[in-house]
Amino acid sequence: MHSVLKAALDHLEEGVVVTNAGNGTTGSTICYANRAFVHLTGYTLEELLGQSPHLFHGPKTDTAIAERLNSHYEAGNKARGESINYCKDGSEFTMQWQVFPVVQADGKIAHTIGIHKDVSRIRRLEEDLLQAQKMDAVGRLARGIAHDFNNLLAVILSFSELLLENPDSQKSLTTFVTEIHKAAKRAAGLTSELMAFSRRESADPELLELGDVLSQMTRIIRRIIPENIEVEAHLPEEPIYVRINRAALEQALVHLTTNARDALPDGGRITIDLTSLSGDETANVLPEYSTPGSYAVISYADNGTGMTEETVSRVFEPFFTTKPVGKGTGLGLSTTYATVKNSNGHIKVESEVDKGTRVVISLPRESIVEESNESVETPVRPLIAHQVQILVVEDDENMRDCITGVLSIYNFEVFNAGSAEEALENFESRAGDIHVLLTDLILPKMNGSDLAKHFLEKNPEIKVLYMTGYDDETRRVDTLPGKAALLRKPFSLNQVLTTVQTALDGH
Repeated sequence: MHSVLKAALDHLEEGVVVTNAGNGTTGSTICYANRAFVHLTGYTLEELLGQSPHLFHGPKTDTAIAERLNSHYEAGNKARGESINYCKDGSEFTMQWQVFPVVQADGKIAHTIGIHKDVSRIRRLEEDLLQAQKMDAVGRLARGIAHDFNNLLAVILSFSELLLENPDSQKSLTTFVTEIHKAAKRAAGLTSELMAFSRRESADPELLELGDVLSQMTRIIRRIIPENIEVEAHLPEEPIYVRINRAALEQALVHLTTNARDALPDGGRITIDLTSLSGDETANVLPEYSTPGSYAVISYADNGTGMTEETVSRVFEPFFTTKPVGKGTGLGLSTTYATVKNSNGHIKVESEVDKGTRVVISLPRESIVEESNESVETPVRPLIAHQVQILVVEDDENMRDCITGVLSIYNFEVFNAGSAEEALENFESRAGDIHVLLTDLILPKMNGSDLAKHFLEKNPEIKVLYMTGYDDETRRVDTLPGKAALLRKPFSLNQVLTTVQTALDGH
């Protein structure tokens, strides 16, 4: 029988690994691997036997996943997930796995059995498809953004003209400038949402406050659907944390929105609810094989055309679609299914013809100790500006004049340049006299970080501040030359003055 079982396992396409449980002094080690796992990792069976499962870990392996895996099967539960692992030759691959504990009669775990599958190619294809679909959604979002921006620009232009026509009215000045400021802040919020949505993220799971994500996505969803579709969101005040890849979750919500929109050709309503299930409630609602514990539950419902039972039974099949040719890929709900399952969650679809559809996503909740972190805007501090020289380098003329003017009002001695080359030509010889270099990161020809290197070579004491309007640039501030701070556009008067003063104070 042993030889029969071995032959059967060796003919499976999935890799199978058996490890012993180890003891207090030694960790678990591999005691069996089938032919598919040997092929997957590039090691021979002899090289694998007796090795720790950590053999396949490398620079991009998330060790926290392994820790959560251990806690699951040590409690006698199975676990599933994905992680980046490494072959013998050092090449990386994405491994999807399920691990089951083998429990002895005395309740102790003797072995674990792991079933492994290489899903690298599938994840690459999904990532490319996700980005393509996201950009399609961004196209629809951009039309909504353009509409909102036109309204905001109309406010700014109208009140600016009134200011010009009534320059001596103090009451009008305060009222009109307040409205202009409010419109500009709303415009800044719109660009922030658009940039956050369009960026390309890694596939790593992260700790998210689900209510915050759904609140932000609701605003985006309202801009990618027609005005005759109403969106309602019911979100609890209590923070609910889960661990899932944010970009994948956002894209899943976009898929659901696209499907709901197509099911509401004459308008209707989309309802998004977020609730939670306790451990006892989970046992009654979710499948028996679910990981014990409390869950966050997202309900996404529409009152559209609905689906037949036959269609519902196939909605998670890759490439299955009821839409006309060219209108859908059939991969939306299948990738949503994969996103949920990769986070140890569950998803189900309920639908009735002519009454609507409801998609329910359940994700394991994460426990976290809440810390008070109220955002309070720091008031502008008294500035010690006399005899402080600042060089502003910005290729946008309006932005350059604005920053120069603001700093000059507060008695800084300000010079400016429209390019890195102009800054070097006119001010490099005076670098020792300049206290602060405030430069845009993205400049024509030479960029801001290279410009900073030149000035730091001449004057190591110069304070370097960077500006950027590009979301990706904010993530690499620690790699920039100088003990730099970064101002993300659009920034307020308070932000630029406080950042300059903080740099001068040496913080």
